[in-house]
Amino acid sequence: MAKTVEEIRLERQADYQRRRETEKDLYTAIGRALTTWGSVENALCHVYCELIRSDNWDYAEKSFWAVQSLIGKLTMTDRVLKARFPEPPPTLEGWKLIYKNMLTQNNARNEIAHGTVLEMPYSTKKSPAQKIEVFFAPYFWANVRELLNETVVTAGGHSDPRPKNRLYVEDIETRRAKFKALEGHLRVAAMHINTISRATI
Repeated sequence: MAKTVEEIRLERQADYQRRRETEKDLYTAIGRALTTWGSVENALCHVYCELIRSDNWDYAEKSFWAVQSLIGKLTMTDRVLKARFPEPPPTLEGWKLIYKNMLTQNNARNEIAHGTVLEMPYSTKKSPAQKIEVFFAPYFWANVRELLNETVVTAGGHSDPRPKNRLYVEDIETRRAKFKALEGHLRVAAMHINTISRATI
């Protein structure tokens, strides 16, 4: 039985509302992830300040935040740690893993910071009826020409221009959880350095 005009209108309205809710959830997830990353950098600052052993953290903090890039901040902290502990104590043996994880998660953070929320129509051979999806596209504007050139229109007229590296709310929340875990590891490292410092006073 064919759908009435009113039924089609209501379906389209409901689909539109779902897309607006998805869009809102994406922006919320992005904000939460980037805010959490700010806490990660702050935790790294604590590691650096504990390593410097300054009586006045204000000077150490200002020198840390004067470095613009995360790679610069991380490299500076790593070199101070290696200079202070040529042979890392057991409590700091995990620093190498923290360092590598920081690089990995920084790449994940950059994808979120330099992407955009998009709404695109698409159709596939398995799902021929055109649908509209809302998602997050990392580095979309930097790669938009390449992405459009990769879009293939099949013999049946199906086209799916959605980028393969697109992310959804759950993907961004997963990244945020990893940022939060990294923050915890950094704060534990700062605590261990403080304990070592107190023991050697």
